[in-house]
Amino acid sequence: MLAIHFSVFGQHVCGLKASGGLSKISTTADTNLTINKDCFAFSGAGGLYYNMRLKKSHLFGAELLFVLIRGKERSEVYESGQAGNLSGHYSINDTWRNVSYFGIPIYYGFKYKKLNINLGFQTLFTMKSKSRSKGLNGQNSVSVPYESRINMPDIATYNYGPRAGAMYYISKKISVEAIFYYGINTIYSAVNDKWRARQITIGIRYQLFYLEPDPKKLNAILE
Repeated sequence: MLAIHFSVFGQHVCGLKASGGLSKISTTADTNLTINKDCFAFSGAGGLYYNMRLKKSHLFGAELLFVLIRGKERSEVYESGQAGNLSGHYSINDTWRNVSYFGIPIYYGFKYKKLNINLGFQTLFTMKSKSRSKGLNGQNSVSVPYESRINMPDIATYNYGPRAGAMYYISKKISVEAIFYYGINTIYSAVNDKWRARQITIGIRYQLFYLEPDPKKLNAILE
């Protein structure tokens, strides 16, 4: 009966969406001889969305997305000698990390006039990951610049966490949205270092398909 109610009385909407914003890959590396700072980097997402509007004020949603999460880390490492004093050798570098995901968020929302507030959960499956580093290796007053690009095979195969969003309907076909995602699992783990992902985006949604079934079909199904 619940399935019949959703399929007959629910309004089915499908469309495209694209968004851009900022993301961060938070690290926990922390020693007396290391200084780390995590910074936001540009990121985004895009793909298909499906919404089932229940009555006038409730909404269930699911999406299939390509999600890019990026982060920048600034680190300064100072090595110590045998007696515990600084050896004079140091490394200062900036590292940009990119992780591409296939994402499946699901959410439930409440609509008030043209505004919809929704809460849900997002699961991301890793497609590709890579990083780029640029900096200086030095000994006392002598330093040598370097740059490197590597893949990151040790990134976890999935990432998951809660997501919160808000949509504002500009017209019947177009709406804008803001999404905040908070990854709760560790996407990379090493000694004294764990990485987690965060992302906030603002984007646009365009409705491609809309279906509002005839309630009279319910009588035919029940008969």
